[in-house]
Parts: sequence; C-alpha cells; structure tokens
Amino acid sequence: MKNKRNVSVLLFLALILAPAFYLETSSSQDLKSNPLLIGQGSDEAAKMAAAVPAEKHLKKNYIMELDERLVNTSKEAGYRVETYREYEIYKNQQGEVKEIVPTPHYEYIRYKIYK
Repeated sequence: MKNKRNVSVLLFLALILAPAFYLETSSSQDLKSNPLLIGQGSDEAAKMAAAVPAEKHLKKNYIMELDERLVNTSKEAGYRVETYREYEIYKNQQGEVKEIVPTPHYEYIRYKIYK
C-alpha cells in the first residue's frame, strides 16, 4: 500500500515538474538568443517609462539637473518638519539656467524638538 502511494506521489510530481522544466528551459533559451535590453518592449511602454525631458528641451541641447529646494518649514506634534520639492533645472552648454520646472516629488524631513 505504501509502495503504491509512493509511486503515485512520484508520478504526480513528475507530471507537475516536467512542464515547469520545459517552460523554464525554453524561456532561458529565448533570452540567450535574443537578450532583452533596457527600454526594449512595446513602443507605448517604452514611451511611458522613458525618463527623458520633453522634446523641446532635447532640441535646444539643454542639460537637465535635479535639485531639491526647501519650500516649507512647520512645527507638528513636537517635530520641526521641512518640506523639500524637487525641481528640474535646464542649463545651456555655458551653464546658464534657462528653465526651472517643479516636479510632483516632495521630501519631508522631521527633526525632533527637545526642550
């Protein structure tokens, strides 16, 4: 009885693992022959995921830098809270600032106030 049970368990595992191994080897062979590169995929996804400035900035050959600037300081529940906002700063080749664009990214730093 135990022998039949052991055989049925082994058969069950073989039926489950055989397709899994087949699928794993076929997908790994695809990656070896056609490796995926960053940004490769559908055009829609690549456009959505690309972290590049707007086309008007690319045409003007601006250099984009990110900067965080203090926008607010407040006191809340025994803490001093500083709010920083991220900005995209576009400079020309001579280093002159041509445009500053605020992003929706904020950082909050809390400092405990000891009396």
